[in-house]
Amino acid sequence: MSRVILITGGVRSGKSRFALEVASRWKRKAFLATAEPLDEEMAERISRHRKERGREFFTVEEPLEVCRALLAIPDEFDCVLFECLATWLGNVLVREGVEALEGRSEELLRTVEGLRKNLI
Repeated sequence: MSRVILITGGVRSGKSRFALEVASRWKRKAFLATAEPLDEEMAERISRHRKERGREFFTVEEPLEVCRALLAIPDEFDCVLFECLATWLGNVLVREGVEALEGRSEELLRTVEGLRKNLI
């Protein structure tokens, strides 16, 4: 049975580091990255996060089509760390507008229900 683990907290509260600790329970891990290096600060944060997770993860970078990306990650992986739901929602909002949020969110919930991998 797959599990969904939702980690919440404030900006720079250690959510990413904690998520990596949780993911360490599984041997075969994938990482779904939604952030884009649109400015220098974000580029630095992305670089720091890449270093923190090391080579333990198969990484997929997808800022918008996360459902397609989740489904494309092979079933050989035990766990997917989805970084970050809030960033993805912001990407949808900026690119598609507020009217797209409900449909995209419902699509994500349906996708997550059908996953055979653990999701953080």
